[in-house]
Parts: sequence; structure tokens; C-alpha cells
Amino acid sequence: MSAPHAAAFARIATNVAVITVRDDAGAHGSTANVWAEPCAPPLLLMTLRRDGETLRRIRSAERFAVNLLGAEQEEVAIAFASSARDRLAGVDHHAGRLDQPLLDEALSTFECRLRDRFPFGDHEIVVGEAVGSEVGPDRRPLLHYDGAFRRLAEAVER
Repeated sequence: MSAPHAAAFARIATNVAVITVRDDAGAHGSTANVWAEPCAPPLLLMTLRRDGETLRRIRSAERFAVNLLGAEQEEVAIAFASSARDRLAGVDHHAGRLDQPLLDEALSTFECRLRDRFPFGDHEIVVGEAVGSEVGPDRRPLLHYDGAFRRLAEAVER
């Protein structure tokens, strides 16, 4: 991507989420951004690397969870963006009704059934139908803006 494009794209503020999945090989997760459409049925959309383990496992399990992170969860976002094998180690979580890992301290969680996938450059757009949700602690979201994690006040005051 050219430098002007990269600088312009960096100005798109996005939420920070952890996508988790449990399949026959166990539990796994990675950091991503999500978009939601509260239609009937409610849908969530994300892009995942086409060659990534998270997408491979979602294809296999045909279900996954979306965990929206709060401002205090930057370390969680970094851990799930790492190359560590067991990214869920040390992160409090529980199984939802679809047996997908839900992070205990997330702002909100959604358990989804895989609905659609579409090619998107070197990623795939993954669309999930939310079949369950939980609301967590009431606090500010963690954002990604200009190449770094930010808190809502930082993004507004900048």
C-alpha cells in the first residue's frame, strides 16, 4: 500500500475485538475489528486472514464468538494478536450456549453461527448470525486508531 493510502487508512478508528472459536482441536482466538448490523437476524462482520488459523477453525466449527474489548484490555488484544499457541491461557473465560469461549471481562460478547464468507484481498469477510449475546461491565471501549490502541477520550481529544 502506498504511504498516502496507509496514512489515510490509519485514520479509520475501529473497535478492538477478540474472535474466539472452539473446534475439535480446542480453543483458539485472534484480535480483529467487527461491524454489526442489528437487523433480523442480527449480523456481525469481520475480516480474517485467508491463511490464518482462526479462519480455518471457523470454517471447521461453523461457529465462533465475538468479544468486544474495553479500554483496560489492551494486554488481551496484544496477547491474541501474538503468535502464541495458547492465547486463552490466563484469560478468564467461560463457554457460551454454542460452547464457544466468551471472555469474562469483555464489554459484550456474541455467539455466532457462520452465515457467509466472501473473498476480500488476502482476507475473507466472515459474516456471523448472532444467536446469543451477553453484556459485560459498563466501561469505555478499546479503539485502534493511527496505528495504536487508544481509549475513547484519546481519540476524541487528539
